[in-house]
Amino acid sequence: MKVTPAEDVKWMQNVDFETPDLEVFEPAFDRITRLSTPYAYFLRYIPESFFETMADMTNLYATHKHIPNFPSTNSQEMRRFCGIQMLMGNLKYPRVRLYWDSKLGIPFISSKMGVNRFFKLRTAWQVCDVTNKPDNNDRFWKVRPIFDSVRARCLQLQLEIHLSIDEQMVPFKGQIDVKQFMPLKPVRWGIKIFSLCGISGTVYDFIIYQGSRTEVNPEYDVFGVSSGIVMTLTRRIVSQGHFLYFDNYFGSYQLLQWLGDRKLYAGCTVRINRLLNLRCGPTKN
Repeated sequence: MKVTPAEDVKWMQNVDFETPDLEVFEPAFDRITRLSTPYAYFLRYIPESFFETMADMTNLYATHKHIPNFPSTNSQEMRRFCGIQMLMGNLKYPRVRLYWDSKLGIPFISSKMGVNRFFKLRTAWQVCDVTNKPDNNDRFWKVRPIFDSVRARCLQLQLEIHLSIDEQMVPFKGQIDVKQFMPLKPVRWGIKIFSLCGISGTVYDFIIYQGSRTEVNPEYDVFGVSSGIVMTLTRRIVSQGHFLYFDNYFGSYQLLQWLGDRKLYAGCTVRINRLLNLRCGPTKN
């Protein structure tokens, strides 16, 4: 594809806009005949086999670190442990032990697992073999199996006509060099994720921000990092005629050309410094 150099891009004044012929994508969604239970829906993203791997990796880590008095766990206990963690994330008590408190505790939690066992599992909990670090620059390699499992399901979902790409923050207060501070976001401290979503709010693909190590296809480097994120996320859009929206962090004239060549109709705002030549082109009376 031939891309217009930035110095040749010009604003046009008083020129009538000619609406192009659009080949709009018309999806045929599968008819839903039966609603899944919340747990069945969860298993589409995190399958049962994942809990078996989780149990094996947790036992391996406990043995490697010589954690005292640690009976081996299993997939059933891992499911309970993860369920308790998710429930805690919604209730948000100020201290973990309060969930087992005699007056303020949650019986649903305390009846499933003792507090001492919970802390033992939380100390040893792993989803991959952390004793064998891969030879790459992935800052999230310890949780990469969770990322891959969820993303694999997202890539199977049927796309909508109207799509959007934007960033979102995952709350995180720990220590990691790619943690971001974004004062205008509802969550100011956390891990930034770039997501491809539909008008329904469904996530169809996502990339974790890792600075210069962000997983952007190297062939898109010529377009810049931000545009490369859009190009990487739209690789899964194989049908033509979708409408794509994003803000000025990603937008550039060359990106719109690239998307238009694939018949992906994009709309965005553009930063002035992305258009180096601000001289007006010829006018039409």
